[in-house]
Formats: sequence, C-alpha cells, structure tokens
Amino acid sequence: ASLGENIEQVFKTLVLHGDKNGYFVCVIPGEHEVDLKLAAKASGNKKCDLIPMKELLPLTGYIRGGCSPIGMKKHFPTYIHETCRKFPYIYVSAGTRGLQIKIAPDDLIRESGAETCRLFEDQFYKLFVQKLRKKYIFARNIYLIQSIINSKNLYLCSVNTLKV
Repeated sequence: ASLGENIEQVFKTLVLHGDKNGYFVCVIPGEHEVDLKLAAKASGNKKCDLIPMKELLPLTGYIRGGCSPIGMKKHFPTYIHETCRKFPYIYVSAGTRGLQIKIAPDDLIRESGAETCRLFEDQFYKLFVQKLRKKYIFARNIYLIQSIINSKNLYLCSVNTLKV
C-alpha cells in the first residue's frame, strides 16, 4: 500500500507445510489471508499450516517480511492466487524487507514454476455462504418442528398457542 498502488496488486509470499507433500509456497494479495483448506487442496495435501517463523530463514534464505517466491535456497511447489492474472503487473518481495519487484504475472508464474489457483474466498462469497447456511439451518429446524407436530397430531392455532 505504501507503493501508492492498488493493494490487490501487492502480493505476499507465505511458506506452508503440508501433511503429505511437505513444504510449498503460496503467493496472495497482501490484504488477504490464505485459506488453509484451499491451500492444502491445491498442493495435494489433506492439511497444511504456515511454517514457524524460526524455520523461514534456514529453509528459504529469506527473513519474515522479505520472503520472495523467486530465488529461495531450494525450489518449492508454488501457488499464486488466480487474481494475479487480472493485472498487467503485480508486486512481490524482492528478497529484502521493504523492497518489491514489479513483474508481469505470467513472468512470475514462469520463473517460479507456479500454478494459479484459488487460495482464499472473497468476502462476498463468505457472506453468501454464511447466509445460505443460516437459511438452511432455519429451514431444517422448521422441517423438524413440522415433523414433530405432525407425529404427535398437533396443530398450531396461533403463534402463541399449541393445542392437542
């Protein structure tokens, strides 16, 4: 954001560890949080988690805040959030805290050997799913109440009165 650019174009690099395939890298817009379930699915793992900060330097050669998807000590499978393709260029860390590289998404994908995928759900989608779940739970509870009433030969006379 201090670059004076659209925050959606400034990406951060996260290193994760999966239960089946080991270490991998996710690159997402800086204002978002990685969805661990989506990251695990994209990387072929059942579960994953961010690595502890103390492991970052020995594993990648980078410090927190300066981790770049390019030039790590060892190449790790890399996944970039699909929104990168919406822009002619994005910013990623250049390997030093506070220094960024301006790069075309296709160039970053090629150089890091990355795949694009969904690594988080946007807020609109989350709200939609929450409302859908609430409606489902409400509809399910109404169905259960109707089933109980029907099984006991009960009927509702008014909102406040229940008669047998």
